[in-house]
Amino acid sequence: MNFFNMILIRKYILTFTSVTLLVSLPVSQQSLAGTPDELIQQANEAYTKKTYAQSIDLYEQVLRSGFESSQLYYNLGNACFKQNQYPQAILNYERAIRLNPGNENIQFNLKLVNSKIVDKIESVPRFFLITWWEQINSLTSVNGWAWTGVILFFISLVLFALFFFAKSSGIRKSAFWLGFSFLIFFFFSIHFAFRSYKNLMSHDEAIVFTPSVTVKSSPDSNSVDLFVVHEGTKVAVVDRIGDWMEIRLANGSVGWLQNSSVELI
Repeated sequence: MNFFNMILIRKYILTFTSVTLLVSLPVSQQSLAGTPDELIQQANEAYTKKTYAQSIDLYEQVLRSGFESSQLYYNLGNACFKQNQYPQAILNYERAIRLNPGNENIQFNLKLVNSKIVDKIESVPRFFLITWWEQINSLTSVNGWAWTGVILFFISLVLFALFFFAKSSGIRKSAFWLGFSFLIFFFFSIHFAFRSYKNLMSHDEAIVFTPSVTVKSSPDSNSVDLFVVHEGTKVAVVDRIGDWMEIRLANGSVGWLQNSSVELI
């Protein structure tokens, strides 16, 4: 898949201008063509009129037609929140963040809706360098990192060309070290782009949709009960066997539940 023309990022999806969930409306409409345009416009109007169930149905129709974007998931998450459909809202905000990891509005709304669910699970502390590395990775999307890499590579080429053709030894020395530095940053950008792409394509996280589900010690309904999770809880998918899925919570707890209990992000 081409980083610069990813099927998940469509030019026909509108851009949003809201600041927070409680005061926002659906995103402003761009010039679209055909059925997706009509559906999005109708969904926006339905949201404005506070007919949230209708707006949810219309946004989902757009997704089923093959169009997908961070903004569209964000709008759908907002509509679900207004209907008190917290698991659905969390799912769509998580999908929006996958496409636009650095967006503060989505992160704020996700944090807000997570405060409404039953389970408040504390994450296991991680080594600060790992956290720092992931924070850098989440600064922009896969396309953002890819384009950053292209720009850095072009700048390094210009600087190396200056190194070869400049007559001044001072300019040659500065051009070499600057070009070398930009080349290093280029490799970091490509690393982050591939990592973001891998995260985007993976389906190793899910949201619990069952009001409450007992997590088992093995993929067997007769196995030992370990703990209970409630709807809206985010889990990591560790393994799958038949109709069962091994999951891990943010606090490190591991167990098995049935696939029908969750929806993959």
